[in-house]
Amino acid sequence: VPAPPSLSAYLFGFAHRRDARGGDVVLILPEARTSVQLRRADPYFIREPDDGAGWREIPALSLWGPRLRPGYGYAARQIEVFGVGLTPAGFRALTGAAPAGLVNDAAPLERWAPTIAAELSTLAATDFDSWRKGATDILARAFAAAEAPPPITQALAALGEDGDIAGASRRLGLSDRHFRRLFAAEFGANPKT
Repeated sequence: VPAPPSLSAYLFGFAHRRDARGGDVVLILPEARTSVQLRRADPYFIREPDDGAGWREIPALSLWGPRLRPGYGYAARQIEVFGVGLTPAGFRALTGAAPAGLVNDAAPLERWAPTIAAELSTLAATDFDSWRKGATDILARAFAAAEAPPPITQALAALGEDGDIAGASRRLGLSDRHFRRLFAAEFGANPKT
């Protein structure tokens, strides 16, 4: 479900995933965008592709950072998640930090945004539409109180579909070199990645 237009600078949409194909290991693809996810079914585990990497359980209410490389996911029986996709400005507004601090990771939302986590947790027992509406209200209040994000949070949108780094630099009023430096600090990777 798309984000309300009034919150589109901070959110790109809401999702409900329900999957009864548990018991299989699935590939988690790279995703530059961040999200908040509320797990409503079996525990979910992820593992990095490195040799010897162990499985780790994802918190029930988690903040997912940008994933720059593939990983693996697993649930024993059922996956059910309510999620909200965050723009880089939305991530900053919730956490006060750059998405680069959570690359290839998912952490308890309460560690990054304790007040929001407490409020979203009260919505855990509702259906998706009710959760989405309640989450919209909670997040709208949080974003209304947030400081204006730095221009580099618009870098992914400025890159667009073609990944034109020089054009994105110009659109944000930065030199290519400065754009690359700020981009790496914000997203944990260079713009080409």
